[in-house]
Amino acid sequence: MTDVGDVMSDADGAIYVIAGADAAEGDVAVATHIAGDQTHLGNPVDLAFDGAHLYVAEKAQSMVLRYSDILGLTGAQNVAEDAFIEVTNAESVRLEFSKP
Repeated sequence: MTDVGDVMSDADGAIYVIAGADAAEGDVAVATHIAGDQTHLGNPVDLAFDGAHLYVAEKAQSMVLRYSDILGLTGAQNVAEDAFIEVTNAESVRLEFSKP
């Protein structure tokens, strides 16, 4: 899940990974917290996960960010994205699969 923080700030967004989120109830521990100046997270407004890569619509930075092997991270992380594309005022992201 994401946290846009203060919508007027372009540097305080975060991503939280919760193990077993599909069955979580009540207060649960955060497995990974991605935030900080290296992440380019300001206002992460949408996510898509394909099992290997996490794609983030980052509105404040006008980018779609890709984080690889996100499930391999643990604890607090201040890491840069593995790839990005510029998308003016990115509001959402979706995955489409096609046959080769």
